[in-house]
Amino acid sequence: MLAYHEKKIIFFTGGMLLTLCLFVFLIILPSVRSITSFNQTIFKLQHDLELRYERTTNLRKSKTNLGKVRQLTSELQTLFLEQGHELDFIVFLEQIARARHLEQNIALPNKQPIKQNKLTALTAQLQVTGSYPDILAYLLDLEQAKLAIQLSGITITGGGHNSTNRQVTNTPNNQVTLSAQATAYVYPKP
Repeated sequence: MLAYHEKKIIFFTGGMLLTLCLFVFLIILPSVRSITSFNQTIFKLQHDLELRYERTTNLRKSKTNLGKVRQLTSELQTLFLEQGHELDFIVFLEQIARARHLEQNIALPNKQPIKQNKLTALTAQLQVTGSYPDILAYLLDLEQAKLAIQLSGITITGGGHNSTNRQVTNTPNNQVTLSAQATAYVYPKP
């Protein structure tokens, strides 16, 4: 049999082990589960915050880009005629010709503008007569206009021909004729 001291040591060690097991099961394991639960919650919150930060960043970029798009849209609309102001195109062409001392004939092949998608094309046949430098200045004025004007079918001819059917550039009074088709676009009212 065991001696009294040995029994006392075994009971003391057993009691300590039992106390340690109770301590582990009652305090440490619930704490570990709680910490694991908090860790998962923190991870989810971190992930959610990262997604919100990314959305916020994208929203800021979108707002900035939207402001730029609005500015570009308003600038782009200034390149087109406003609906109901189609006559301004003809007046503009006449003013440029008058400023360059040119004789100009404008013919509208289509009395009504032609609809192309959301824009409407207003086309005019131009025949402008004057000196060659003035004609070039007229073309430069059309190019630098704040209005978007598309020129096509541009021909510049002199007043006479020689015996080999070549055009003569030195005609009487140095007069040349510019023929072209000018198209401006009308933007509909919103």
